[in-house]
Amino acid sequence: MSIYTQSTGNTQSASIQVGASRPIALIIGVISMIVAALWLHPDNKQDYLVQAGIAMLVGLITLVIAMRGIPLVSWRTQAAGSVRRPRWWMIGLSVILLAVLAENNALRFAPPEFDFMSSHVQFALLAGGIALILLGLRDAPRGDRVTGQEWLLIIGLFLVALVPRVVALDTLVRSLVDELPWVDGIRNFWWRGDVELLRPMSTVFPFTSIFPYWEAGAVEIFGHGFFGLRIVSSVLGALTVVALYALARHLFDRTTALIAAILLAFFPPHIHFSRLALLNMADPLPGTLAFAWAVRGLRYNRRLDWALAGVALGATHYFFEAGRLLYTPLMIIWLGWLMLTWRDAEGRSSLRACLRGIGVMILAALLVALPVYYVFNAQGEALAGRLNQSAQSSEFISNVLSGSQPIDDLARQALTPLLMYVNRPESVAYYGGDQPLILTGIVPLFLLGVAYVLMRPRQPSILLILWLLATAAGNTLLKDPAVSARYVVALPALALLIALGLRVTVTRLAEMVRSPALAHLLRRLVPLAVVVMCVVQVIYYFGPHIERFNEQNRYIKRYRDSVDAVLRAADLDTNTFVVLVGEPVVDGNVPSHFLNFLRADMGVQSITPQEVTHRYLADLPAIRPYAFFVAPSDAHTVNLLRQYFYLQPPEITPSYAEVPEDRQFVLYFAPLGSARDTTRTKNVQLQIFTPPVSE
Repeated sequence: MSIYTQSTGNTQSASIQVGASRPIALIIGVISMIVAALWLHPDNKQDYLVQAGIAMLVGLITLVIAMRGIPLVSWRTQAAGSVRRPRWWMIGLSVILLAVLAENNALRFAPPEFDFMSSHVQFALLAGGIALILLGLRDAPRGDRVTGQEWLLIIGLFLVALVPRVVALDTLVRSLVDELPWVDGIRNFWWRGDVELLRPMSTVFPFTSIFPYWEAGAVEIFGHGFFGLRIVSSVLGALTVVALYALARHLFDRTTALIAAILLAFFPPHIHFSRLALLNMADPLPGTLAFAWAVRGLRYNRRLDWALAGVALGATHYFFEAGRLLYTPLMIIWLGWLMLTWRDAEGRSSLRACLRGIGVMILAALLVALPVYYVFNAQGEALAGRLNQSAQSSEFISNVLSGSQPIDDLARQALTPLLMYVNRPESVAYYGGDQPLILTGIVPLFLLGVAYVLMRPRQPSILLILWLLATAAGNTLLKDPAVSARYVVALPALALLIALGLRVTVTRLAEMVRSPALAHLLRRLVPLAVVVMCVVQVIYYFGPHIERFNEQNRYIKRYRDSVDAVLRAADLDTNTFVVLVGEPVVDGNVPSHFLNFLRADMGVQSITPQEVTHRYLADLPAIRPYAFFVAPSDAHTVNLLRQYFYLQPPEITPSYAEVPEDRQFVLYFAPLGSARDTTRTKNVQLQIFTPPVSE
């Protein structure tokens, strides 16, 4: 089905009369977007925003001329057919299961003995309750069916997307990127078998424990390391690629869906966050699925599609707060806008036939989401606890209005979230690098996609613009609106707009040329352009970007690389005690918790060189091995260690070239039984470890 055809049961080709001015207008529009992208290049900072805005406006106007009278996509909702009645007894049983789960976590009315329920049983109650909702609302199959060939394509997309998300998963980023809370969340399941899945993890992290529950299972399968810790995010990222394919397939057509899915599979920020054990990665999957099934509901008006959309929408409330606060209001705004603007040929609202289905979606979303809020309320947790911690103070606006703070600060606060997409690198090192979310060479396609959607604001595709605007609006409320992790919820929309810009532009150019051979060549450019973009983005991410990210992430901390030290210590003998000797002293919280995740039999201590004294070393019990991590130039500590232990040869990190000397630890290992007889210790010649010049 072409993106320019109208589906009314039978697919018909739309006849297009191309005026002499339209090819010129399209070319000017494309050039204008390229110029805008060049002005938005991050090296230009924000010095050319006005010029970029004018170029985008010119591009939009000329594209309107080029696309006048040509529908971006046109279809109408099918009338609701006769369906079987809901199985209310199944829905009632699902309510009971979810209520039992909620009360087990909330303990508002139940006795304390009710608290001791296995986490596996809790998750089974949640999954069983959701399954019964869908079974109870299921109706007869209707609409476009997924063929066996397309299932193979979907499986292929998943596998292709998984590859860049798991390659070198445990070695490429040898540091924790704000992942310690989820490490602790996993450890909770080791200590207790009845962790409450729906209770807030803590006041600082007011989220359910569903995500660390999955991670705990993955660690048991793949091992206690970065791979086991991060593989859940990788799988969720690959599944989001499939979810985007479903959304684009029903919002536009299969070709656009395939392009969008492939672009998201190799989209650098999406690859990056799919390789980190961050809860943010769990948000886009249910959010994208909710809109995919809602769009399918708009097309075919099938009750099960609306029920699936509601379940997915309810699931967004179980993960990070960005998804909880974004997707439900966005769904309401989008459907409300369509109710007011989306009309059929007779001028009636196209959404009228779907009102019952929307009601089903609301019912399913409420049933799935209510247990979370019931438990949060019982625990006295704020509904937006994370936002309360990160929100911009109310004094900010009042200071701007009173003149005590420059008006430029308000403009910067409002513009920064939009510039994060195309111009501004982030302020911290979650994604890092020196580029915005979209590389400059791809920005023109993104701007073209935005323009094409804006030209048809009364179509369901307006969702993509609302998606980006809602994400940006939410970030304007925060103290720092330039944190990339908070934009993960919008990455699928970015990829789909890029795909739309490429597909529509090339298709339109092919229709304008008179030479069939040239038109055929232009259409062949689409897959070639997709391949080129994917290759460029993969080379960028696994090359200069990750190198720059590792540098930024390491220099956020003032002290040496304790995570690298702990990873090396995890390969040592049983019951080894790790001592980190550094100036400034290493924050012991991160290495201690992470080492306990890697090896529960080990302990770790962080001290300064001044604390390494004769008394300290003499008091160390000789009944266990010791791993001393020392700065390369710390001769004082090494000299004292050799007086009390027969040390193995010094070892540097296997990736020493990637760890600067001022962040490097040298390992001096003292195996069990290597303690010296200190009563006969003689002075040992001072020895300093110096890395080879080639390193």
